[in-house]
Amino acid sequence: LSGRLPGAAARRAARAALGRAETVSAALAAAAESEDPGALQAALKLRVAEAYETRRDLARALPRIGGIRTVDALRVLAQDPAWEVRREASASLARVGALSDISHGLDSDDADVVAAVVQALGEADRTDAWAKLLSTCKHPRAQVREATARAFGDLGLPAAITVLQDLVSDANPPVRVAALTALGRAGDRRAVHTLRRHAAVPGAVGAAALDALTGGMMLRKVAPDGRIRVRGSAEGLTQAEQAAVSAALAAVGLHPSVSATAVTGSMTV
Repeated sequence: LSGRLPGAAARRAARAALGRAETVSAALAAAAESEDPGALQAALKLRVAEAYETRRDLARALPRIGGIRTVDALRVLAQDPAWEVRREASASLARVGALSDISHGLDSDDADVVAAVVQALGEADRTDAWAKLLSTCKHPRAQVREATARAFGDLGLPAAITVLQDLVSDANPPVRVAALTALGRAGDRRAVHTLRRHAAVPGAVGAAALDALTGGMMLRKVAPDGRIRVRGSAEGLTQAEQAAVSAALAAVGLHPSVSATAVTGSMTV
């Protein structure tokens, strides 16, 4: 309950419960739900817990607990002997880690790990990493290709239309369904012909194409509002480099926030 109750007392209760084997799983979930960075020190001690379930739950909770040591801890857990722990840690790194961490997860020999990383990229709206998903479109395991199609749908990038149209021709029906659904979510009129052609196919493939066509997204002719997002990422920009990026963007009328690791903002068109 402490994850749903406000106040310092509830957070202290969750931190105390991290030290008890019978309550550690629930305590990690509570600390994550309350996004309590004060629980990080106690949580990090669980990296060497004997039970792999505890290490797995830790890997799942760390991104929401937060703290400056979170990414380093996840990198250690991503090398854990238990594949369940590696999967959760790699997926968590995909949510909060650098692009190099994402590359490491996508290069895994374990298809379950790769699929989890791809799914996390979509769910976390990591548009900065969309180009890395191109490498998983041709993965030998269908579950990874399906996860890739779903991730492109979550990201909603028009630039992915060509890739998704290739996945529509995949030999595996669930991959084709995921690609058709993603085309509908992208809302790009270039996909209409492909969707109409597949809407006549019997079964789940045709149903997915029909749902995409009738979902309303294809009727959109302009952006739903006059603002667009500007977002980029980098690794370790110096202050001089940050200033140079800010000046270059300001020259074309953009005034986003520039930090050592990200560029974020919006503009009116």
